[in-house]
Amino acid sequence: MHAHTTLALALTLPTAVVHAQTPDGSDLAKAVGAAARAEFTAPALLDRVHERPGSGRPLRLLEDLHVRLQAQQSSSQGETALGFAFDFAKPIGTSETPESESFDLVARGNVAFDSASNPDDFTTVMLRARWFGSTMLGDDEKSRSERVAEFADPTAEELAELDSGSSDVGRLTRAWAEKLERTLPTEVVWDGELHAGLETNQTFGSRQMVFGLSTGVRPIAWNPEAALSRWNPFDVPAAALRWLAGEPFRTSGRAWPTFVAGLDVVDASSNDLRGAVTNDESYLRARLEAATRSRAFTLGGEELHFTAAWRFFQELDAPAGARQADIDTTSHLALGLELPHGFELVYSAGRMPLDDQDDSVFAIGYHLDF
Repeated sequence: MHAHTTLALALTLPTAVVHAQTPDGSDLAKAVGAAARAEFTAPALLDRVHERPGSGRPLRLLEDLHVRLQAQQSSSQGETALGFAFDFAKPIGTSETPESESFDLVARGNVAFDSASNPDDFTTVMLRARWFGSTMLGDDEKSRSERVAEFADPTAEELAELDSGSSDVGRLTRAWAEKLERTLPTEVVWDGELHAGLETNQTFGSRQMVFGLSTGVRPIAWNPEAALSRWNPFDVPAAALRWLAGEPFRTSGRAWPTFVAGLDVVDASSNDLRGAVTNDESYLRARLEAATRSRAFTLGGEELHFTAAWRFFQELDAPAGARQADIDTTSHLALGLELPHGFELVYSAGRMPLDDQDDSVFAIGYHLDF
């Protein structure tokens, strides 16, 4: 609290006063340095597709629950369906090393008030054990937190160069952080997990048990001049939106997608769709996923984001009946654009497991976070 108060007061001082302060004794320099270091010390977690980690108490399922109330219209049905989408990822156990492993209950799905008009009728609930970490690329073996701890506070002269007379409280910290991030090498965030869960439609008429493993990776280029920052094709849509809002066209090295690859054993004995075309009740399935979230523009002081998520499932050595019915391969793409005050536009195309036909859907939703 003291550091933030000092920073707010010091930013109102004229530049001459900043020059007059000694580098070592300046409360302003210490506050700016501490705030900038704090921006880089948070752990870089791997965000899975359609998942935002929670921290609520295990027995209170509504804590950290994310719900999107939505009206959606599919190309095949042509009718507007009212419903909601939900997701949560809740730690359910303690760990001696919570910074590198977790045990979670994860659920996500799409529900329509009229189940027959649900175009993305797919829900998953699973338990998982997850191990995660990050690695800095380069010759120096220090972690990001160790590197950041070595960042010095700015001198009075450096503060004067950063200060353009603005009374914006965060301006100095952001400007100093932009200088510091250029010294950080590219970081690779990774994870691995074991999971067991249930996949079902919203009526539980078709369902299947899933047991498997997966691994994920995401690069983070902190330096905006790094090659991975200047050449990030996945951030082009968001960069175009930022450009339309008056910012320079530049992709971000922090907006690289999370890439996930996994292998599942599926017990489909209760999957009515599969049972109609084959007697093979269990199979091996590969899956690939990719998801990104990037700032699109800032409106009224609120940062709005563009999101994209792609999921692909491939049955290995599928029987002839599954291939002929075209249920051995499924893929689904979802694009979203956040709007002010919690609203969001979403477009999705394709289908998920348990669906029997491709579809494209437009939806407008309103976010509720518990």
